Amino acid sequence: MTKDTHPPSNRPDPDSSTWFSRRSFLRSGGILLALRAAKLRAAPLLPPSPISLRCLATSRTLYPPLLERFLAKLDPAADIFVCEQYAVGIIEVLDSWVASICAERPVTGAIRSHLAESLTACSMAQFQAVPLRNSGALYVERRSFQTSQGSSPEKFLAGLTTYLAPYAKVETLELDLCGIRIATTSPLIIDTDIRYNLVGKTHDGAREQRVGAWKLAWAREDTAKWNVTHWGADPELRSRLIGPGFNEITSRCLTQGNQLSLGIDAWRTALDGATGIDVYGNHGIAVGDIDASGYDSFYVCQPAGLPNRLYRNRHDGTLEDITDASGTGILDGTASALFADFQNRGRQDLLVVRTGGVLLFENVDNGRFEPRPDAFHFARLPQGTFTSAAIVDYNRDGLLDVYLCTYSYYKGLNHHQFPAPYYDAENGPPNFLFRNLGDGTFEDVTVSSGMDQNNNRFSFAAAWCDCGNNGWPDLYVANDFGRKNLYHNNGDGTFTDIATKAGVEDYGPGMSVCWIDHDNDGLQDLYVANMWLAEGNRITADDQFLPGVNPAIRALYRKHNAGNSLYRNNGDGSFADQTVHAGSAKCGWSWSCASWDFDNDGWADLYVANGFVSSPDHYDLQSFFWRQVAQRSATSAGASPEYELAWNAINELLRSGYSWSGYQRNVFFANNRDGTFSEVSGAVGLDLIDDARAFSLSDFDHDGRLEFVLKNRTGPQLRLFRNDLEDIGNSIVLRLTGHTSNRDAIGATVTIESGAQRQTKFISAGSGFASQHTKELSFGLGSASGPISISIRWPTGNVERYDGLPINHRIQIDEGTPTFKAELYRPIPSRTASTPPPSQLSAQVDTRLATWLIAPLFGPPLKLPDTTGEIHQLSDLKGTKVLLTFLGADCTANQDSWRQLEQLTQNSAAFVTANLALFVVSASFNEQRSAYVTSTLPIHVATEKELGPWNIQYRYLFDRRRDMPLPVSFLLDMQGAIVRVYNGLVAAQEVITDASSAPRTPNEFLAHAVPFPGPYYGAPMQHDYLAFGIAFSGYGHDQAAQSAFLRAIDADPNNQLAWFNVGTTYLNRKLYTEARKYLTEATRLNPQDSDAWNNLGTVSGSEQRYDEALGDFRHAALANPHHANAIENMMRIYQFQNRAAEAQKTLEELIATAPGVAQLHLDLSITLVAQNDLKRAREELETSIRLDPSNPDATNNLGAVLLRLGMTDEALEQFERCRRLVPDFDRAAINAASLYNRRGQRDRSREILTAFLARHPDNAAVKSALERMGTP
Repeated sequence: MTKDTHPPSNRPDPDSSTWFSRRSFLRSGGILLALRAAKLRAAPLLPPSPISLRCLATSRTLYPPLLERFLAKLDPAADIFVCEQYAVGIIEVLDSWVASICAERPVTGAIRSHLAESLTACSMAQFQAVPLRNSGALYVERRSFQTSQGSSPEKFLAGLTTYLAPYAKVETLELDLCGIRIATTSPLIIDTDIRYNLVGKTHDGAREQRVGAWKLAWAREDTAKWNVTHWGADPELRSRLIGPGFNEITSRCLTQGNQLSLGIDAWRTALDGATGIDVYGNHGIAVGDIDASGYDSFYVCQPAGLPNRLYRNRHDGTLEDITDASGTGILDGTASALFADFQNRGRQDLLVVRTGGVLLFENVDNGRFEPRPDAFHFARLPQGTFTSAAIVDYNRDGLLDVYLCTYSYYKGLNHHQFPAPYYDAENGPPNFLFRNLGDGTFEDVTVSSGMDQNNNRFSFAAAWCDCGNNGWPDLYVANDFGRKNLYHNNGDGTFTDIATKAGVEDYGPGMSVCWIDHDNDGLQDLYVANMWLAEGNRITADDQFLPGVNPAIRALYRKHNAGNSLYRNNGDGSFADQTVHAGSAKCGWSWSCASWDFDNDGWADLYVANGFVSSPDHYDLQSFFWRQVAQRSATSAGASPEYELAWNAINELLRSGYSWSGYQRNVFFANNRDGTFSEVSGAVGLDLIDDARAFSLSDFDHDGRLEFVLKNRTGPQLRLFRNDLEDIGNSIVLRLTGHTSNRDAIGATVTIESGAQRQTKFISAGSGFASQHTKELSFGLGSASGPISISIRWPTGNVERYDGLPINHRIQIDEGTPTFKAELYRPIPSRTASTPPPSQLSAQVDTRLATWLIAPLFGPPLKLPDTTGEIHQLSDLKGTKVLLTFLGADCTANQDSWRQLEQLTQNSAAFVTANLALFVVSASFNEQRSAYVTSTLPIHVATEKELGPWNIQYRYLFDRRRDMPLPVSFLLDMQGAIVRVYNGLVAAQEVITDASSAPRTPNEFLAHAVPFPGPYYGAPMQHDYLAFGIAFSGYGHDQAAQSAFLRAIDADPNNQLAWFNVGTTYLNRKLYTEARKYLTEATRLNPQDSDAWNNLGTVSGSEQRYDEALGDFRHAALANPHHANAIENMMRIYQFQNRAAEAQKTLEELIATAPGVAQLHLDLSITLVAQNDLKRAREELETSIRLDPSNPDATNNLGAVLLRLGMTDEALEQFERCRRLVPDFDRAAINAASLYNRRGQRDRSREILTAFLARHPDNAAVKSALERMGTP
């Protein structure tokens, strides 16, 4: 610790407040109402008083205009990540290589043009090969290439040509830039890691796949062209399949019709968004024997507004749609479903996991179902969206129990709960465990069973398994944004979360889980589907990503991109992480995963469904996500406005047509029989590029091989594949029936012995993501030919052994019966494949759709002049049905608008006869108003601002955000509410017919709004006026916003957020009496609403009722100690009134209730500085930094306090740390420069400020600081 002994040099006084950042008692501020709301614009407030106080109002709802600074960072060139800017140019080069190699005749010219003359490279033609699988139809080897050596570009290309020579046609080449680093800056050399996936047909008819990684170094020329200076290669996996693999047989087996042939985006475009349909497409599939025939049928889950579909197995290799007859085609949004015999009656009931609740259908007649709506009784009101279920008899009473997972999705402008902190979120909705009471009802035992431990995550999937091998099923829960759960069954009806102790917390974005005995040691190992993303790997390794944050936390962010995890069961309650060794991590944005032995060699293989959202606009948001969303996450729990804004930005972009981790292929891993796996997706024909979500495995045709049914977000939603391998091992299929145990034998563990080989499997219902597989167990036996012995541990714990089971048979075993029934596999059907349906990944929006709304919707007010200048209001036509039509601005460029006007004009008499009024609006501006003057119909003229509210309403009317296509028309009922929307041209007669047959009752509206019939069991579908109001206010359309918020209150007087928004809108307009009325009601409806209390305090402060304001702000801070605005507002009032001691007391009381809130300690330090208690101020700042090391204000202010204490070196150390933490924080740069300057190091001082201005040339504070230093 040193005192300041350096001579002064044009320095600021260390006692000056200019050293401090953020709010403080050391600087004054004006009274400003600075609303940080997206839906409400910031508005200054200057009360008639000399008092200078700034009160901050808060809104919790966000909208794109406030997000423009985020959206500007879509282009990495506008961001701070220099390496990501370089990545853009390198990826363009890689794309050109892909195009040249995948051409009809592969050429390497595009590669040659980017090879430096001084290239050093390995030889792609010289390698050593080690076989990994050398038996059966599939051959796999690992190739190690010759190490790097001096090489000319021509010599390298000759080797590359030899490398590619076996391919008759390269069908797939993917080059992922997954790592980038600056090796040297002068000259600029970039090191990169390129992962490649190469698939194609060879000249001898085989399918061959190669997967590996290249190490490329790049130099950039003065022309900005990138050239490769070094080309190295890691070992690659080469797989090769001669003969057929998996062939698609969808069209031969079933007819999908329009519903399933179209993807979710098509339906998001066509259906009223109020149905609840969304962009995610997270809907699963289930299989079960619904008619006790021994054959599995399957059930397909659908988004809200579309009926789920049930397909019955006809026993001849085809399936029929029996949805309507079965009674299961519900219109409720459905995440997943499971078939199980819940009452042990010998019939498969159907558990439907709707997004808004669970519904049990009882099988009353071998495939005809009736709902049991009162089956589940929640002890605690569900808070999130249901995602999946898993079934087992956890207490061994012979009845199947249910575990339910929930998640919190972004559902629009006023429904969001973002994970905080991103890497370890514990603010998710709770999951539930239900115990089967045996009478068709279920009891919520979440708390009494101990399942409430760590029950606050974002859960996608769960899977039961007896991983302890003690006869009691345990549960693993895959959670997004952080840690997973492993609930150990204590054997007494309770559970303990042992994930940490067992070593399987697995930080990461958990999507799904499956159990697999991957090494045939008789113990169930754990495979968890997460994400492996090239962009995430690049950015989280960048020094600019979360600079200054604890390295251990940064490592957890990198773990979120490390891919899928494999944990080996040690047999002692612990697991060993085998992820790197196994080679099964790198997939993509993974969803469902499952294991099965595809070639019957006796070893379990793995399949993973991948891909999030693929849109016609290929621009992918993944880089933006890591640069602008994850980067802004706080390192601890609590609100982070910037982080939440960034989440809103990416969610709105996603709904506006961007891709996010799109165009990813599913991945198949073949077991190498040594604890490792090889990716062979392309070789076997399962490298599908749909946005896959779930899949089911079942032997539909009883030929002894598992068929594979894929459920996609994209169209076609359903794809069925058959295993046509020619060289395949023997097998045996087991079907168990419980008697003392549950009838489905779910939870039974079966060990099979064939020669020296042992395999163990567990009968489950619900695993992977939103998936159910057959309850039959299929075991591959390789070349084994003798009788088989098996051991069954039934769910009740009883153990039975059976010997002499014949191979290549389907075996039926009943619990407690010493004999078994064996049936030969059915003959293998014809192995011809059907024509694959066309992919709709890049399907464009149909602009000529007409949509009935799910309920009448009142639009924003519309008051316009016609071409003569006379003013008309749309509301004047109330009492008459109206066709409101918007035309394009230029009739010559917009021919459809001209034709629409002709249609309306020619049929005007028919409209009058039908008592249907016309209100035609042209989007013309002044200089274009003559475009439609010749029409005999009155044409109303609207500016862009006047059209704005209607365009916004159109965008948010559909989940697929898009601007109004012109022409567009709205059919209004006699109350003035919209009932139907016509995109593009519409025929007059169609409108007249629609007007005469328009729905009137809720049931009629539902029947008109959905394209296929079905029952609906959820809450009434209705439009969210609150969301519309938020959108209107975001663009400054206050009148439209106010109208929408008031309609939200009319629809639900207890809609607290609507009261809050109306009050805040009035506050923004400085109408304090009205604002107080609505905000007071908002606090009554929810006394814990810290935002409402804060804004009510802002009203009081604006009216100079400071004691009331302090009380309101205190309410806000007590409800939410993290509420920065409320605390800042209190401090400003105390500051103005010179009540530092009271401010200190208030903060100390808040800290006593919430000692772990870093911001409170920072605020307390400011009041202590004001009272010159520097020693304690230092202690509080150090505490604040310990709690939140990422806060630059605390670090900067600690430097300022140390400077006051005369500890110059220590102060400079903090300023420099703050600069490293946030390089673009001007206060830290100025402070560090000033301190260097006062120490006589003027060159260093100018260097800091000049470098800052190079990045931010318009920063006035830094400019001023540089000017004060004078010329060198």
